[in-house]
Amino acid sequence: MPPAVLFGLVLSALYGSLFHVLFGRRLWQWPLFLVTAALGFFGGYAAGVLLGFELLTVGVLPLAACTVGALLLLGIAWFFSTPTLPGRRAAVGNDSSPYNS
Repeated sequence: MPPAVLFGLVLSALYGSLFHVLFGRRLWQWPLFLVTAALGFFGGYAAGVLLGFELLTVGVLPLAACTVGALLLLGIAWFFSTPTLPGRRAAVGNDSSPYNS
């Protein structure tokens, strides 16, 4: 395995785990965040290479683009995987709204 791929996997695992420590609520979100961080990291790598974005390059990895890609997908995964708080209902179909008369 090339060192850049190994470094990318280690760094994306660090991003996913740190994101879970800061924003995760359930244990099942941790593997989701790990996979999402890896996909976003290498998606950011592809976008950085295609667009010629070379800020903070470590070896062949455009680290800034990889980090932005990982954080973007982690935010999307968090949005769709975080359960609503207890005692709160989703806004869709909420009958207690004064505008539903």
